Amino acid sequence: MSEFYVAAIDLGSYQVIGAVARKSETGLEIVDVEKEKTEEGCIEKGELKSIDKAALHINRLIQKLKNGAQLKELNYVYVTWHGIKPTDENQDKLVKKVLKNVIVKYPDKSNDLLITSLFTTDEEMKNGVLTIDFGDTYTSFSYINDSSVSYESSLPGGSRIITTDLQTLFDFPFKLAENLKLMFGKALPTEGADQMVSLNKENTKTVRVSELSKEILKRVEDIFKRIIRNMVTTQWNSNKNRIILLAGGGSRLPYLDKLLTRQTGLEVRMAKFKDGVLLGDKSTNVQGPEYALILALLNHASEACDTPRPNNPSLKKLVKGIFSSGAETGTQKTFNFFTVSEENEKM
Repeated sequence: MSEFYVAAIDLGSYQVIGAVARKSETGLEIVDVEKEKTEEGCIEKGELKSIDKAALHINRLIQKLKNGAQLKELNYVYVTWHGIKPTDENQDKLVKKVLKNVIVKYPDKSNDLLITSLFTTDEEMKNGVLTIDFGDTYTSFSYINDSSVSYESSLPGGSRIITTDLQTLFDFPFKLAENLKLMFGKALPTEGADQMVSLNKENTKTVRVSELSKEILKRVEDIFKRIIRNMVTTQWNSNKNRIILLAGGGSRLPYLDKLLTRQTGLEVRMAKFKDGVLLGDKSTNVQGPEYALILALLNHASEACDTPRPNNPSLKKLVKGIFSSGAETGTQKTFNFFTVSEENEKM
């Protein structure tokens, strides 16, 4: 099997992320990662609103990825966005505006299912996984039970609305509110909660860290309660071994997993890998949960390309030790992404 390249692009409401990986007999290696801020009016409330702006993003990212990976061409580019649907007429419209020498494909599974398949085991997907993708302005969630999606939905509210809350309540400029959220925001009170933060050089305006945490907690609890209310028609409460999987940039809020564990009594896992799991020098650029979808899309792209060809045995994924009970544990998991070999199969 000769090596070839697959690429994936995630059109988010806040930023567009692209990644390219090299696939060979030894595995799938992250070669380059690029991102840029999403143009206003391109993605709104999780939906694709401007074909032209989306095409510009995709074409720019393809060029950046080709340059970063030192490639003349890319074999495949898989594209997704938050509200993508199998029957979305925007798919065909977008293909027509992307570079002609690029093969654009779309996933045949939902984004949440792709993420869940990558970061949980088959047994966990059978028992039940509530996957929550905290985005910038919207939060999507899906309940995967018996290895299929039994319920999926989305609601307004994400990391940006937390910033807007702080901006409104404390009369902060948006940028200051965002910086305070990133520097001091936590889902649970911790040591230093009584610390006073100065907001100007004269120290005439201050805010207590505990006040920030209180408002952040209020918003996070509101989002999660709305998710659970949507789950009442599912078998959410039927299996005590079910887990919660968190993805998206909003899930980076410190102690969010601990907050949800405290409220539900369930295991809550971040959709990210431990250091050293991913192959390639660029792998450290995609370690956080905000890159869960781009990694899941690359995985999907690599699997979709595993079709038997004449004089080329079909590919069979092997086992690579990762983990099954959280990013910080050492438990092993059967995994089918990063180690690949050829194995003859009887025709």
